[in-house]
Amino acid sequence: MALPATTIKNWTEFTGKPNNAIRSQGLRVTMGKRGEIYLNRIAWEALGEPEAVKLMFDFRRAVIGIQKVDPWIENTFPVYAPKNSPGRIIRANPFAVHHQIKPSRTIIFNKAYMDEGVLTLPIRAITAVGLGSR
Repeated sequence: MALPATTIKNWTEFTGKPNNAIRSQGLRVTMGKRGEIYLNRIAWEALGEPEAVKLMFDFRRAVIGIQKVDPWIENTFPVYAPKNSPGRIIRANPFAVHHQIKPSRTIIFNKAYMDEGVLTLPIRAITAVGLGSR
């Protein structure tokens, strides 16, 4: 026998989106379990089509920041073009390990936005989208 909906007190709202909506609209940024950050074409263009970026972390707000920089500046991460994809990849494992960001599978940043030239990725607004360990 099912309980009436009014007796359930511990709802947790799913903050993700349907897969087709995620892929077709706006900024799409994911992080794989090895720390690689994938930017869709829209996110890469919003950053100014960088060849390299600097990665930042705001501990208080739990937010990752990605900013376009010149490739010859110290502590930059190159931006790679994967085969058969219009997006870009940042191999950010050293950054992820240093800041103890350890997704067990691919995650998507649901509330990615641009703020004064910085692609801002709130960690508290993520959804797991990968299959995890096989």
